[in-house]
Amino acid sequence: MNGNNKVTLATLGARLNVTTATVSKALHGKPGISAGMVKKVQDLARELNYQPNFAAQSLKKNSSDAIGLLITSDITIPWYAQLVSCIESELSKLGKTMILSLGKNDYHKERACLEAFRGGRVAGVIVGPIFHRRNLENIWQSLNNGLPLILFNCMEEMPVDYVALNMSAGAKLAVNYFVEMGHRHIGYLCSSNEDLQEIGKTRREGFEQAMFAHGFPLLGPDIVPGGITRQSGYEAMRKLLAQQGRKLPTAFFCHNDNVAYGAMAAIQGAGLSVPDDFSLIGFDDLDESSSTDPPLTTIGGVKEELARELVRAILDIAENKTTNRIRKEITPRLIIRETVKQIKR
Repeated sequence: MNGNNKVTLATLGARLNVTTATVSKALHGKPGISAGMVKKVQDLARELNYQPNFAAQSLKKNSSDAIGLLITSDITIPWYAQLVSCIESELSKLGKTMILSLGKNDYHKERACLEAFRGGRVAGVIVGPIFHRRNLENIWQSLNNGLPLILFNCMEEMPVDYVALNMSAGAKLAVNYFVEMGHRHIGYLCSSNEDLQEIGKTRREGFEQAMFAHGFPLLGPDIVPGGITRQSGYEAMRKLLAQQGRKLPTAFFCHNDNVAYGAMAAIQGAGLSVPDDFSLIGFDDLDESSSTDPPLTTIGGVKEELARELVRAILDIAENKTTNRIRKEITPRLIIRETVKQIKR
């Protein structure tokens, strides 16, 4: 058949001399069609490369098998890119399609994305991360317009549905493991002061609470604001190593794995060793972290769980399976590899 001619249910029906209703039932496994006819329809559909018209199906049944995903942050951040892949995989297992939209930290773009989803007949939308209060006006408007939403990484006590990572608990795991391994002088390569999230249970909060719990002082020079990139981690550690006359921490908790990669490069570039001279723990458990040299000890291991819970939640909300507020919190895990040295005391 000419590739320019779209194959429809009517095309298949005409070739087999049956109604379009019969073809549709055969393709969708509906009762009332003989096994022989089902095989004929499916064989012809494969032969002619029949592709269902999902848009028409959605309009006809006034619903959609599509779920929207709005990433409000920068998708080039590896953790978000990997989370997107996990969400798509979870939706695909259930026969759902994911439609991705990017807010790129732009308030007006986020609003436009949500409006497009509302007009595009998606069943519901997964939105995150929601770290800043400026995001909330768009969320309220979408909720008031009846768009089913589930948020992620939103820890504020708000009347919204969310699934979130307890980043504070993750930071405590890092500090506690350093202490278990004998470290008493612990530093923190954190994000810039401008980037600190406004909504609670942050890594910074968890780090400070753990340090206080162990009776360790929070020394200003050991808490180094920088950024969230590999380059920022490199620059922060390079400046620390250049300091004269000050005893540096033996261990550093890093805001994320990328910062840890940069810090490791600076340490090794100075002719020093991880973990013999400095121990490091990252956060996120990016795919690359298992193959760095040495492999990075980090906090994470929950992207698949977060994706699974988000998909389950948005489908429950969209299909009215639950009337209870969804507020689920996921605690990340300590992934022990080779960047923390045991100090004997």
